[in-house]
Amino acid sequence: MGGRCRYCRKRISPIYPIVEFLTGITFYLLYLKLSLSFSLFISLVYFSLLLLTAFLDWQEKATYDLIIYLGVIFGFLFNLKNPIFSLIGILVGAFTIFLFRLLGFLWRKKEMMGTGDIFLGGMIGSLLGWQFTLLVIFLGAFFGVLISSILIALKVWKRDSYIPFCSFLSLATGLVFFFGDKILDLYLNFFRFRAG
Repeated sequence: MGGRCRYCRKRISPIYPIVEFLTGITFYLLYLKLSLSFSLFISLVYFSLLLLTAFLDWQEKATYDLIIYLGVIFGFLFNLKNPIFSLIGILVGAFTIFLFRLLGFLWRKKEMMGTGDIFLGGMIGSLLGWQFTLLVIFLGAFFGVLISSILIALKVWKRDSYIPFCSFLSLATGLVFFFGDKILDLYLNFFRFRAG
């Protein structure tokens, strides 16, 4: 009652209804995309783990290896008919994030990303394969820069605030899973227009 827990009377964070709302929307979109199938069941678990990772990173500034390892397994199961697709995606996703982390360290002389980001890159690759995983990393970086810049301008964050990159990667993963082909078409058509 009144936005408080009925037992301990502590105020309930708005993050909880947001997570529940996004989970419901995600499950509904997955059902529309996959209908009743083995892939639907696997993807429901996968995206539950992805949402959990996103909000843990945003709120707690931490990721949990067990959650991401489970995500890799379920991403692999989603592509069980083509395991090489998942394996290459895992390697490319993890290595690309590792490379960005290394370059960031060489540039700023401090850690720019955690190991959780690297593991999440592998989790994303297990589901989407290497090509769409690269698109996710690009979009995740774009969202990270855009949203961080807005929050810094509004003085919600400071310039040295922790940036929850796993949250932005998770957002990009959802967009690419549902709309990846359309995003690529828009990207290619934009450059065809510029070239013409």
